[in-house]
Amino acid sequence: MSIPKNHHYISQIHIKNFFNKDDGCIYLYDKHQNNLFKSNGTRNIFSERNLNTRRVSENIDYTTIENQLNDKFEKDFDRHLQTVREFIDSKEFSEELDTALMYFARYGVIGEFRTPHYKKRMDDGIFNGMKDIMEHAIDDLKEDFYKAFNFDNEIKYTNTNNYEELAEHIIESMGEMNWILTVPKSNDDYFLLGDFGAATVRDKINVYFNPDVKEIAYIGLALSSKVYLQLFSTKWSKSPQSSMIHALDSTHIYDINKANFIYSRKFLACENENYLKTFIFQVREELTI
Repeated sequence: MSIPKNHHYISQIHIKNFFNKDDGCIYLYDKHQNNLFKSNGTRNIFSERNLNTRRVSENIDYTTIENQLNDKFEKDFDRHLQTVREFIDSKEFSEELDTALMYFARYGVIGEFRTPHYKKRMDDGIFNGMKDIMEHAIDDLKEDFYKAFNFDNEIKYTNTNNYEELAEHIIESMGEMNWILTVPKSNDDYFLLGDFGAATVRDKINVYFNPDVKEIAYIGLALSSKVYLQLFSTKWSKSPQSSMIHALDSTHIYDINKANFIYSRKFLACENENYLKTFIFQVREELTI
């Protein structure tokens, strides 16, 4: 049995909530090329070959990160999304809803850490910051350092993050959270999925010796074409006073999508072709791209 090497930085189980089952495709937009196109599946979008592959001693490890992501952040996605949908319909709070929202908080806070752009930026920063020091290190240490950053088509990133520990640390630093669940009033409105997974905002929410430390204070992510979740650390000055459900009109849905259009690096996905075409025309007119 072959080992899958096409690794997603946005989980397929997440992407599938933007897939148009009637049309048999998902609609995508490339900001750089100003190109709207479609894909008949989710296997090859928001993914990169060997994205999560890493070197462990003399071996190549294709599966550890993939297995951790599946076990801790993916396999229960649909179950928790169903809990959220049932709450939106019933308005009856439950422990299951709290569990579901914290599941998505953990999923959201690691979103950007999973992207190729972030991984490259972090690796470049570490390498450039350490290479002058390593030139004066003992030979064995120098060799190990350069070997760790000797990338090729098989090993593209150091991939040293433990996503489970990272998520727990960030959630702990955020502390208690308030949330807003947003749904469109109109059936003709849809949320877009950007190539960053979840948007985050950093601010000073804890007291440290260094007063300039900023941590994640906000998480925003489209769970599906019809459900958008925002989570706020209650220590953040911009947090709402309480949690709530918002049914928003087309103008406000557009504003959310516009913010995520700007936040995205290159690609966005949508369930509905007509909505995406209309949105792209309007946002490009506004931003004079």
